[in-house]
Amino acid sequence: MNSFFIFTKELSAFLLKRKYWVVAAILTGFALGLTASFLFKPRYTGSLTFVLQGEDEMGGVSGLASQFGLSLGSASGTFSGDNIYELLTSRLLVEKALLAPVATKEGTNSLLNVFIKTYKLDKKWKDHEEQKVRDLSFPVGQPRETFSREQDSVMGVIYQKYILKQLIAFKVEKKLSVGRVEIQTKSELFSKYFVEKLMEETANYYVNAKTRISRINCQILELQADSIKREYDRVVSASASLSDQNMNVIRQSASVELVKKQTDMQLLASAYMEMKKNIELMKMTINKQTPLVEIIDRPIMPLDEFKIGHFMGAIVGGFLGGLGLCCFYSVFFVWRNRRRLL
Repeated sequence: MNSFFIFTKELSAFLLKRKYWVVAAILTGFALGLTASFLFKPRYTGSLTFVLQGEDEMGGVSGLASQFGLSLGSASGTFSGDNIYELLTSRLLVEKALLAPVATKEGTNSLLNVFIKTYKLDKKWKDHEEQKVRDLSFPVGQPRETFSREQDSVMGVIYQKYILKQLIAFKVEKKLSVGRVEIQTKSELFSKYFVEKLMEETANYYVNAKTRISRINCQILELQADSIKREYDRVVSASASLSDQNMNVIRQSASVELVKKQTDMQLLASAYMEMKKNIELMKMTINKQTPLVEIIDRPIMPLDEFKIGHFMGAIVGGFLGGLGLCCFYSVFFVWRNRRRLL
């Protein structure tokens, strides 16, 4: 214990001898913090809260499909509930949101162009050595599959370097299906519209993915029903033709084919009616069990703004400057007296 007090006393004396340097570091940090508060642009947080309903309830549809030898798969597979939070940060859906058109003061533009202008990326391209990069642009409405190598590269950089670091998606409470997606950028307009477009694209993709197998199977049943209907129409025509031929026939054996056709008509009509009934029930069940992504709170202007105040910037800068130099001197003192201390 005595050695600790001795060490503390010696370190304090060592720092006091360099108090002027510490004061200079504090003043320098004060000036740097104040300058940073003027240079630091405010950041705006766009936040959207949603609730996910109706997931993992495909039992009724599976029962109907199994009657026809079809399978709807498992509802708890790739696109089960919590995976929507991973989808919200996926590159596919982020790019879809970036390419979505929005109304700005200059007219209709894509969120990608709004982002590029906000972060002045186009000005950086002007100094690039390649002509293709200097002339790079993203016309509104250009299909994603037509992007050039340079455009793909820029999209990748924006996603990895900017969007992914500022975008978060999480569940508000583990026991609830309420989620939230947030992004913080230098543009209030971009932050607001981006989370809205991203949620729209994700909801559409999520719902389509969850019900894709069901809808495909329903389409298969509709094709089978149409096939039965065509066969029924053919048999009706054939039956009518046989009736005309046997109108004046006396022998009963001549009407055997007509009886067969009439029997086929009854079977086909019964099968068609039953299949149509099941298809309608299947559609109603799919609609009922389709997951619903409902928006609770949308970002409303003005958005939450984060910026460094001049006073706070100066205080924090001065504190860090003085603390940093004190830490440096403390480490230097310990290193210089390491043999005696050990």
